Amino acid sequence: MNVFEDMEVHQQNKAKPNRSNSLNEDISETLMRDLFNIFNKLKFFYQNTSNDKDFEKEIKDYDMWGPFLFFLFFASAISFSSANGLETTFSTIILFIIFGVSVIVMNFKLMKIQMNFFAGYATIGYLMFPLTGASIFNAIFHFLPFFLKFPVILLALFASLKISWNLCLKISGQQNVFLTFYPISLFNICLSFFIFYS
Repeated sequence: MNVFEDMEVHQQNKAKPNRSNSLNEDISETLMRDLFNIFNKLKFFYQNTSNDKDFEKEIKDYDMWGPFLFFLFFASAISFSSANGLETTFSTIILFIIFGVSVIVMNFKLMKIQMNFFAGYATIGYLMFPLTGASIFNAIFHFLPFFLKFPVILLALFASLKISWNLCLKISGQQNVFLTFYPISLFNICLSFFIFYS
């Protein structure tokens, strides 16, 4: 049984009616539940075959832990890879992410997409997952020549753009998909440039 099967069994056990209050549960149980929720959200976004009703329900049932970790890991990886000051780079990346995601969510509102502010933040955070992975790869293997790191970053950008396009089709329809997709794609491209030049 692999780790994800263990997490699924753990979640099924926690779903029983007689489970204890989450305030009294062990830290390990809390972490396992949160990790399972993050894994489920990633699976939903990147292997999504649900109908519109299930999709809308899943978007409304947003989770902020995953996006928070992806923002944190991305900014930390860029900071460690950067030649500039660690604290300055970290603050700059975090502010850029907050500003960029806020603009995207405001665009959702202008496009009259039925998604609240925090659900929008969570959704964009999960779309960052491939680029977060690429930034961590770049930080760990910073000694590799650029031509070996470039395909990894490019593949991560392609994955983020592809899932972003699928999301935009779901939430805005064919007619307005380009207006919804443009700010998200621009945001992802800017993130990839941070990785390129870190």
